[in-house]
Amino acid sequence: MSIIEATCDEVKRRNISKVGLLETIFTMNGEFFKKPFTKNHIEVITPTDEEREFVNQKISQELELGIVKEETLLAFLKIIQRMKVENGIQAIILGCTEFPLLVKGVKTPVDCLDTMQIHIETLVNMIIDN
Repeated sequence: MSIIEATCDEVKRRNISKVGLLETIFTMNGEFFKKPFTKNHIEVITPTDEEREFVNQKISQELELGIVKEETLLAFLKIIQRMKVENGIQAIILGCTEFPLLVKGVKTPVDCLDTMQIHIETLVNMIIDN
């Protein structure tokens, strides 16, 4: 069970038809993450080109180094809110393992789906069930 498949299954379980994706620019621009969702009739929305550049920069220059800035959090919340209003996302996938550090304990415009946590819970449940 891949992290992408586990996340897609969780999105399906929650009956979400349109989800946002925050990840590295490589993943947001690519199709490999989106394919399982598309096969399940779930639309994956990514930020604008400018926002993708910003997100990617903050991942590499702050979050991967353990730096969590309030202004970065506020900018991410603004991106999520815009995607909710303009694109109708029902939840946001936090595809980068460092994102939960940024939004921990923060009220977000939509539910955040932590891919790492979802994957761990899926694998633990698979072990318990077997």
